[in-house]
Amino acid sequence: MEDPSFSLPLLVAVPSELPGGLRSPFFTHAGRCSCFTIVRVTAERLEVLDVLVNPRGHGCRSPEVLEALRQRGVRIILMEMGGRRLVQSLLAAGVQPYRLTVPVSTVEEAVRAFISGYAQALTVDQACPGGRWGFSSHGS
Repeated sequence: MEDPSFSLPLLVAVPSELPGGLRSPFFTHAGRCSCFTIVRVTAERLEVLDVLVNPRGHGCRSPEVLEALRQRGVRIILMEMGGRRLVQSLLAAGVQPYRLTVPVSTVEEAVRAFISGYAQALTVDQACPGGRWGFSSHGS
């Protein structure tokens, strides 16, 4: 892992489709996923610790999801992109969102891309300003 501030084991949340797990499809829109697969990363392996079902369809902006991630010790969430309110909510809860910089299909591919350095920490300024996938019809 390139970032020296990380220490293993590391807990990572990955937006995914039900039923969750390493082979589940990676869901690119973290704010609308059906669940989050929580993966424990060690030097030897990836292990699914939990699958957190999205209770109300609001993804990781949901207060219940934010609290559940915090209680489980998750400090990183992977995504393709996230909106400003989503990134703000995650950062306020102590969860750092990372944007994957390579295409992935599954939860396992997403985590492996992250630990191989193919991810960028997101700030509010880098987040999607609105609209669909970063393009806003009302300006930014």
